[in-house]
Amino acid sequence: MKPSEYCKQIGLTSLEELSEISELSRHTLIKWWKEKPNRFKCVAHGSIAIKNQDKETGIISVRDCLQEIKKSINEITKPKKGK
Repeated sequence: MKPSEYCKQIGLTSLEELSEISELSRHTLIKWWKEKPNRFKCVAHGSIAIKNQDKETGIISVRDCLQEIKKSINEITKPKKGK
């Protein structure tokens, strides 16, 4: 299956729509499809949620969501002081 086919299967119109919603380049998305399929699927499904979300909810982009997740992971995994 191609990434564009996966996008259509889950309800997006195309890989281009995923690129627009996620603010990630098609090149990056295709690379993730090949090398990091779970990341690609996370972004794709997050984009579906954003596409179906009310405009007034405050969700801006998948990139913003991913940055917040990364911050949270860094907080959880950073070594404790004195250990």
